Parts: sequence; C-alpha cells; structure tokens
Amino acid sequence: MDGNYVITIARQFGSLGRKIGKKLAKELNIAYYDRELIEKAAEAMGLPMTSVAGLDDKMSGTFQKMLYPLGISSSSTQSKLFETQKSIILDAANTSSCVIVGRCADYILSEHPNVLNVFVYADYKQRLDNCINDLHIYSIEAKKLLTDVDSARKLYHKFYTGYDFDSIDNKHLMVDSGAFGIDGSVELIKKAAKIKFNF
Repeated sequence: MDGNYVITIARQFGSLGRKIGKKLAKELNIAYYDRELIEKAAEAMGLPMTSVAGLDDKMSGTFQKMLYPLGISSSSTQSKLFETQKSIILDAANTSSCVIVGRCADYILSEHPNVLNVFVYADYKQRLDNCINDLHIYSIEAKKLLTDVDSARKLYHKFYTGYDFDSIDNKHLMVDSGAFGIDGSVELIKKAAKIKFNF
C-alpha cells in the first residue's frame, strides 16, 4: 500500500461508534479525530467556541454538540465552518493514517486512494441502554435524545453530501455493535482494514 490510510466511522447515536473508533485508532497506533475537528475549524476561522456551539444553561455542551454538528450560528458561518473542517480532514488524511468519526468524512474523502468507510449501528433497545448507562440519564430523556440526535445527523449529512448517513452509499462495511460489542467490532474493522489496505 502506498501512502496513508484512513478509516471513517459514521454511526447511529448510542451505537458506541466513538468508543469503537478510539479503541481502533489506539490498537492500530494511528491518529484519531472526532468532534475536535469542528473546534479546530472554529479556531482557524477565529471564532470562539461559544459562538459556534451556542452553549447555554439549558443544555450541556456535550448534548448540544450532538444535536448541532456545526453549532447554531448563522447558515453562512456554518457553511464556512464545513469548508474549513473539510480542509482539516483532507489535510489530516494526507498527513498520516487515521480514524475519523463522523463529520461527513466518508463523503469528503471519497477520492482518497486508501479509505475504508464503516457504518456502526445497533438495534434500538441496545442503543437506548447504552445512552442510559453511558450518559447517566433517564429512559425518557434517552429516548428523546436518540430521536433528536439521529435526526440531526441525518439532516447534517444529507445537506452536505446529498445522501443519508446511514445509507449504503460510500460504505464498505456495516457493523452491528450490539451483536459484536466494542472489542468484537474493533476486531472486525481491523480485519477489513488489513484486507483492504494489505498491511
């Protein structure tokens, strides 16, 4: 294989995709990127994160970042953020091998020569249980968050790419984390990467 390789991970909310991505990157000893990309984009544009994320007392910063992938600033600012984030993703992919979670990376890197696009999902009950246990929230809150965050991700991805984040477009591997768990999912992705990238 010539050059760097990139593994992108799109995921349903509550499917543990971020944890899988972090563990995958650690085991492969490569860089890992997720929501920090938007912070880098904001920094590059000279914007304070409060204006990007629109943080307030009504919702925690973590939850609001989930609901608004590019914050709640104006549409023109969001478009600029996306383009800046796109440049950061392309630069990251060209600099070193890495795992990138979310951020429409599958679409942005569609022309990259060495990319493996993964979609992580799980059934509703498993995702609900994960939300309750990981976020320490009540079932009714978790149900609303599942619906709202999945909807936000779909709208965000559809707007910038033209296709749904959970469709088979630009996907090489679909992994049911509910069936395989974090460790099993990581092993599946590692095996797929070794086959695709021949390392």
